Amino acid sequence: MNIVLLEPEIPFNTGAIGRTCVATGTALHLIRPYGFILSDRKLRRAGLDYWSKLDLTEYKNYDDFIEKHADISCKEKPDAPRLWFATTKAEQTYADVSYGGNDYIMFGKETAGIPEEILADNKDSCIRIPMYGGERSLNLSNSAAIILYEALRQNGFKGLEKTGSLHHLEWRDDSPTKRIYEAVRKVPRGKVATYGQIAELAGDKKMARAVGNALHKNNDPEHVPCYRIVNSKGELAGEFAFGGAGAQARLLEADGIEVKDGRVDLSVYGIDVRDYRDYLP
Repeated sequence: MNIVLLEPEIPFNTGAIGRTCVATGTALHLIRPYGFILSDRKLRRAGLDYWSKLDLTEYKNYDDFIEKHADISCKEKPDAPRLWFATTKAEQTYADVSYGGNDYIMFGKETAGIPEEILADNKDSCIRIPMYGGERSLNLSNSAAIILYEALRQNGFKGLEKTGSLHHLEWRDDSPTKRIYEAVRKVPRGKVATYGQIAELAGDKKMARAVGNALHKNNDPEHVPCYRIVNSKGELAGEFAFGGAGAQARLLEADGIEVKDGRVDLSVYGIDVRDYRDYLP
């Protein structure tokens, strides 16, 4: 994505937008004249240590920008990046349109916005952020973030990290599925457990069926070894969820467990739940 600032006036806003661009892998295009110089300490302070990582391009004026981007279009055109104009004068909202992954979103100067001479010929490419009547506009850096993230959302947040984690603690999630996965993780290499045993370790002997459902939805088989779970007779699943028929047997045999006629000898390889009393909820 690309953010374009037409004649920005306030260094803090440009610095904050630059930081947002770096965090999202977005290019920033600045069109002169500015209301500041790029070495302004307020701009640098707003961008913190992100500014040096910014994909930044500058232009002498609007015509220079258009001339250097002959590939972009202000109309819907297949395979061509589109130029959008963020303005309070638009008749459609930023959420009413579809953004391409390489589109450009232009914002005007803080005191006047984008000149109407530019807007008048590009009605279909003008977008606005809904506000209560009578309010003039939002802060420029806030507006840029709002519209940019909608465009990124529409493109699946491509290239961005979509999950995070706690730094010092673990999420306090006591759902049955999580308890089931934690119980499965306790089954050591060279051993198997039954669905009933996992249900007991997870805190409810009656949810053996839920154990099966959870294991078939397991999206982390590398750390939740569901192949070590068998039925009460030691029988393997006919169609193992992660690799098809025979996959469970091969994984168990790699663990040193003998599989004979699709079955494991529980008296030899089965766990004893009494050894796991400290883990019981």
